[in-house]
Order: sequence, then structure tokens, then C-alpha cells
Amino acid sequence: MKNSIAKLLVIFSLSLLMTGILYAEFNPNGGENGEFWRQNTTKTIKWDTAYFHNTVNIYLWDMTSATFTTIDTSVQASLGEYDWVIPENHPTGFNFRVKIEQPDSALYQFSETFFPIYEGSSPHSDVAEKPVNTDNIRISPNPATTNCTISFSEAGLCRNFQLFNCFGEDMTGTISHTKINGNNIQLDVSALSGGVYFAVLELNGRHYSKPFVVLK
Repeated sequence: MKNSIAKLLVIFSLSLLMTGILYAEFNPNGGENGEFWRQNTTKTIKWDTAYFHNTVNIYLWDMTSATFTTIDTSVQASLGEYDWVIPENHPTGFNFRVKIEQPDSALYQFSETFFPIYEGSSPHSDVAEKPVNTDNIRISPNPATTNCTISFSEAGLCRNFQLFNCFGEDMTGTISHTKINGNNIQLDVSALSGGVYFAVLELNGRHYSKPFVVLK
């Protein structure tokens, strides 16, 4: 019974990561793919200017530690955006949300779903900030128990592969992965603990992140 509940919780967590956005003007909106919010990079936080007035405070919610971190306060709401320099030593993980709050009222707004912050800067960390279609990337079986295969239909070779757990830790070195051909990667996940993982691939100069579940 406990094992079944644990499996349902893992699958439910995955569904949260893949849901849509609440406000079209909010960035990050959750489930970022290709944007790669990393330590020591500058990213733009956006909000709906029709929703807020005067000034806003900007916070980062970390669900893992259940804490709010102040990004900045008294920012002009009419600007609609704020360039945030992510600190070099900022905690990594996949459980972050941005909160925009109007201090002189009860108005506030969260990014709808959680988004990741990865380790270190990357030459591809400043790619165009728009969602990347990952429908052409499939992981099967998903959930996986011992082995799974990542298949991608996009023409071109996979130049790089990494695996992260839900805390943003790089798990690539703990698994055996073999590139079968230009469009398939077979993973041995038998050494991984149960949970949600993110396969990160570089295809044709762009990065893609695809979540999947390991069941134990």
C-alpha cells in the first residue's frame, strides 16, 4: 500500500511540472525548457502590468527548504520586468517559483508551476527565452525501473547529455548511458533511487529538458 502511494505521489509531482501557466505575461512560467536558468547568469522576470500598480516586491520560493528569498523590493510595477542576476552560489533544484507582491495591498502572483535552476553558467544559458517544443523527444518506458530509451526525431546528432535529479544535482556520472545512434540514447537507471529526473540534451545547439520517473 505504501509503495503504491509513493508511486502515485511521484507521478503527481511529474504532472505538476508539466502543467501550463496562469498568466501569459509571467516569466518564468514553470516547466522551462531551453531557457536554462543557471547560477551566475542574468534572467528576466516578467509580470502582468495590468495586474499590479505602484511598486512590487519580488521573492523566490524554494519548496525544498520551504523558504522565501528576497530578490528585490520597491520595483516599479509599470516596468513589467526585472533582470535578475542569479548568484553564483545560489542553491540548485527544480522546485522554485517566483512571487510578485504588491506591498500596499493583498495582490500577489506566483509563477504557475515550478522551474529549475541549474549549476553554473553555460554558453547556451542565454538562448532565446521562449518555450522549446519537446514533443519530438520521447522517453520509454516512463515510468522506468531498470532501463529506458530516449528517442528524438529532430534531425541532427545529440552533442551532449546530462541527467539531473529533482534537487538539481548532476547524476550523469551515476548511470550508464550509451548512445545507440544519432537519435537514441539507452539509459541504465537501475542504480538510481525512485523519483523524478530530468534528461537534458543538446540538439543542434539548443538544450532540451525532459522529465521522467524512476520507480523502485
